[in-house]
This record gives sequence, structure tokens and C-alpha cells, in this order.
Amino acid sequence: MNITKINLNLLWLKTEDTHKIKCFFCDGINPTEERLVFNVNNREFKIIRCAADDIMFLSPQPGQAYAESLYNHPTYFEGINDMYGLAVNDEKSQQIAKIRIGEILKYKPNAQSILEIGCGFGHTLAEALKNNFKTAEGIEFSQEAIKTCKNKNLNVR
Repeated sequence: MNITKINLNLLWLKTEDTHKIKCFFCDGINPTEERLVFNVNNREFKIIRCAADDIMFLSPQPGQAYAESLYNHPTYFEGINDMYGLAVNDEKSQQIAKIRIGEILKYKPNAQSILEIGCGFGHTLAEALKNNFKTAEGIEFSQEAIKTCKNKNLNVR
């Protein structure tokens, strides 16, 4: 199997605040396969797949200082031209939100509530409310994104 390797230099990112983890289900007793390797500031982060139970996870895991430096950096939401990081492109983010809510409603047509972990600027939450969800709540780390969501009257913490 080919392993994809990505190299990033983000000198502002506190990559020293990490801890290694094992598979959540088998506690790492089963063999694992590396799927993707990120080298961030010369520190290696791996997406690992447990061969026994198919759980995929990132190891090492970021700590609090790492997360704060990442999610609160001014360039975090600029992203790249893929499904994520498109908050600066409201039109495309709204299209993605429609797809996400459409998928939820396809499998659960009577869905009435949503909790989105990592809700960014709230596009999916807003779309849920447009589709008559009774509650739409989000959890977000970025203070900038939380402020934007609150300005849209979205329930985000």
C-alpha cells in the first residue's frame, strides 16, 4: 500500500503539545497500518487504521496548546480548495451544507435536532434550521468562528 506523505511548515503551530494514542477499541494490541503521514514542522503525525477493527485515528493527538494555536490562527479558515476550509467562500460552504443536511434527511427524514462538532462558521447549522430542525447546536474551538455564529443567532459554544 502507498502511504501519502504531506509536509507542512507552520512555524506558529505548537506541535510539541501532543501525546501518542493507541486504538480505542483494542488498545493497540492488533496490528495497524499507516494510511497518511503529515510532517508538520518536522514532527510526524500519522493517520493509522487498526487492522482488526477498522478504526482510524490520528497519533500523536494534539493537546490544548496545539489546538488553540491551530484553530485561533488567522489563516485557519482560509483552507484549500476542498470540502473543508471554505468558510471564506459562503456560496460554496452553503452548497456543502445543503449536501450534508440532505444526506442526514435521506437516512433520517424526521430528524429534528443536530449537534455539529467543529461547526466552523455555522453553514450546516443554518441549513438545518432552514429545513425545520427544531434544534441546531454547534461546538467550535475557533473564537472567530464562534463570534460569527453568534452574530447569525446560532447556538454555538
